[in-house]
Amino acid sequence: MNQIVSSVVDGIWPTMMMPLKDDLSLDLDGLERLMYWYKEQGAHGIFALCYSSEIRNMTFDERKTVMKFVVDHLPKGMGLVAAGHVADDIETQIEEFKVLRDLGAPALVMIGNRLAKQDEGEDVFLRNAMRILEEIPDINFGMYECPYPYKRLFHIETLSLLARTNRFLFMKETSCDLNIISAKVKASEGTPFKIYNANAATALDSWKNGCAGFSGIMCNFHTDLYVRMWDAFKEGDDNLAIPLQKALGMFSVYEMMQYPLCAKAYQKEALGIGGLSRYKDIKDMRYSYYVQLEQLRYFEDMLRSRIKEYDSQKARGENPGSLL
Repeated sequence: MNQIVSSVVDGIWPTMMMPLKDDLSLDLDGLERLMYWYKEQGAHGIFALCYSSEIRNMTFDERKTVMKFVVDHLPKGMGLVAAGHVADDIETQIEEFKVLRDLGAPALVMIGNRLAKQDEGEDVFLRNAMRILEEIPDINFGMYECPYPYKRLFHIETLSLLARTNRFLFMKETSCDLNIISAKVKASEGTPFKIYNANAATALDSWKNGCAGFSGIMCNFHTDLYVRMWDAFKEGDDNLAIPLQKALGMFSVYEMMQYPLCAKAYQKEALGIGGLSRYKDIKDMRYSYYVQLEQLRYFEDMLRSRIKEYDSQKARGENPGSLL
């Protein structure tokens, strides 16, 4: 059994995609390349077996295979949290969590819409969350406001109660509303509970309001740019962070292009992974999407070039002004 993890590191946590072969079977070699790409890009941790991993389209045996593979091949120095429970009934979810724990997951993430049906109240949600804590006392948890099959945002009062169990370390927050995010940060003050914004457009402002980092799907395009913005934020360098935020917010519209197909297409050549998904039809990837992805790559490279120039000017003791 793993030692209980008492905290997770601040920073950038990509939502892990699951590469697939042409026959839609799991591509574990491709997954290893993807994990090491996250590492090379500077990511601080990985959120595995999340919705980007297509867990609702995996068998439980496949989810177990992926969990063990990720634990065994996780790049050195990277943090790890994992979800992976998709059953409708809480009893089965608890059993799924226990198996994933035994496979080495250091912290497990509860998916909010799995803890109560859409027409059930907050009392059901809280009761099921507490039951999981009671039945699995030897591991800490996170929370994920997953938008599928329906989106359930956490009530502030519920979040505060759960945070004060000191069993929650991580939250992927998806409200896309800075006021709500700030209220959640305030509600969890003084606990190990850390909130990671999933919305690219509000990332920098959310960090300034107490979020511990970013965990969003756009990391599957350009993790390094989020890491660079995070570093600039930590250094107090608004001349770099603010323009970079504007660019990344604009780039985030690309997630609307049949994600995860668009991200897999984007990484296909660089990482040698397939461009298929189990829940999105490749036929829905329009020709124009591929053209726009190449245009994204062009502007990314321009941005990286400007960041390099900016950093060189600072290293020479010059005032580079604003990044853009």
